[in-house]
Amino acid sequence: MPACASAFETEGVGITAGRDPAGFEEGSVGWFVDQPTMSYPDGSTIRTRLTAVLHRSQGDWRLIHMHVSVGVPDDEVVTLQRRWSPAS
Repeated sequence: MPACASAFETEGVGITAGRDPAGFEEGSVGWFVDQPTMSYPDGSTIRTRLTAVLHRSQGDWRLIHMHVSVGVPDDEVVTLQRRWSPAS
């Protein structure tokens, strides 16, 4: 995850690996999952979910796709949907 971390740090955002990151590979394709903590310049932090897909090219792993999201409890999602839905 060092390459991912340096990309975030250039924007002043830190990323710390979660407790149980996991990576896998099959031939020239690799993928990993983690629940890292993001830290921001104001000192705030948030736990995220991260998945990524890599491809091995000329002996080096290259990041092809990465997705980072924040889990939201169901009751909060319902509240947000009501707030964002147009009035009937």
